[in-house]
Amino acid sequence: MPDAIYDARYFICIYTAKGPNLKRKLESELKTRRSRYVSALTIYEVYRLSLQTKGREVAKMRKTVIERDLEVIPVTLN
Repeated sequence: MPDAIYDARYFICIYTAKGPNLKRKLESELKTRRSRYVSALTIYEVYRLSLQTKGREVAKMRKTVIERDLEVIPVTLN
């Protein structure tokens, strides 16, 4: 499968999925990609939203998992 870059909406959909079938489908899509990318800004957005809604421990855990499973693209001006 081709490469993919994921934004905050993808992760929020996984974390708030209404039912196991949707969550499983979203997670399986991630596994089919050869290379998976996420921007540092997306990690910040997911961390901040998780911090507000679920607390610091959940926010840290989600950040760690995203950084472990995807290649992080730094945000630069160039």
